[in-house]
Amino acid sequence: MENESTLSKEDQDYIAKERTSRMEAIRKELSEKTEANSAKDTIEKIVAFVKTNKGKQVGNGECWTLANEVFKAAEAKRPAGKGLRVWGRVVD
Repeated sequence: MENESTLSKEDQDYIAKERTSRMEAIRKELSEKTEANSAKDTIEKIVAFVKTNKGKQVGNGECWTLANEVFKAAEAKRPAGKGLRVWGRVVD
C-alpha cells in the first residue's frame, strides 16, 4: 500500500472513514457476541437454580419469591418499569 502521506487529502479521508467504519463493525459484532454469551450464562444459571430447588419451597413459598430468588441466583436484573407488575385490582 502506498504511504498515506503521498495520498491526496481526499484519499486519506476515505481511508480514515473506512477504518472507522470497519472498527465500528468489529465492535458491534463483539458486543453482540458478548450479549449472547451473557444471556446463555444467565439461562444456564436459571436452569441450575430450578434443578437444585425442584420439589423444595423457596423462601416463603410465594410464586413472586421464587421468581425473585431465580433472578438473584442468576445475577440478573428484574424487569422494571411502569405497568410491568399489577397486583390485585384498583380500589376506589
